[in-house]
Amino acid sequence: VEEMLRKVLEGREKQLGLVNEEVLEVLGRLADFLEKQGDVTEAQKLYMRELQGMEELYGVSHKKTQQSRRKLETFLRTIRESYPEEEAETEGVSRTNSDQSRASDSDQHSKDDGEEPEEPEEVEDDNISADRKS
Repeated sequence: VEEMLRKVLEGREKQLGLVNEEVLEVLGRLADFLEKQGDVTEAQKLYMRELQGMEELYGVSHKKTQQSRRKLETFLRTIRESYPEEEAETEGVSRTNSDQSRASDSDQHSKDDGEEPEEPEEVEDDNISADRKS
């Protein structure tokens, strides 16, 4: 199953680009599969790529982006409970995404007030940076 999902993902990325609803759907399915197989490191990377893609494609407030964020948060919570020694590694990821979400929400409120939105602080995570380079 993993091999098939990876081939489908690779083909769709080549054909449709990295930020495409079909590509992100396959990415999420592969992350789900890898999580169930116990490959939490790879699953985390893919869940994060899915969330980044959803944010880029739909924006942070979109229903699909929020679902993707909740899926990543649930995954991270499960990892913390199952693998407490990895908590420090996953803790920054969850905070980074939450911080970005709050910054985006405040930007939206500023737009509604007619004021110029503040630029959110750039928060980089090693895993996110590595995925962008891939």
